[in-house]
Amino acid sequence: MIVTTNTPGTVIHADHLPVGCLVVDAAQPRNVSAKVPYLRKDVAIVESGVARVKGLNTHFEFDLHGSDEVYSCLAEVLILQWLGMDGKQVGKFSIPYVLKLKETAEKVGIHLPPFRNRSGELTNQYLDDISEIIRSKRRKLFERPVSL
Repeated sequence: MIVTTNTPGTVIHADHLPVGCLVVDAAQPRNVSAKVPYLRKDVAIVESGVARVKGLNTHFEFDLHGSDEVYSCLAEVLILQWLGMDGKQVGKFSIPYVLKLKETAEKVGIHLPPFRNRSGELTNQYLDDISEIIRSKRRKLFERPVSL
């Protein structure tokens, strides 16, 4: 499940999610309730749309984890400025464009932070546990007898 809306607030609650669900919340402000990571250890909530910019201090409270973090749309604008391009490119999508952004981001010190949600960084063990829940659900699905 990928959540991204223009709704300013929570639209996904703990009881909306099935066991083993992976939710990527790409909305700002976030659309998944802040309580979900604490109430549901059987689902993975990953917040996205954030980039770290080496050496940057925004001097602004974006409600992110650090002053070197910005929303990915701002990171895109910073990359375009680095390349000497104007803002007319923002929002246009093509594979070569994305690859150019990725290549330039690596050169100038813009990268993705570790997977996380409101409860903090998602450990490899946590992600492995969710993966096992998903694999277990798939096995059960395929083990069911088929009636003809």
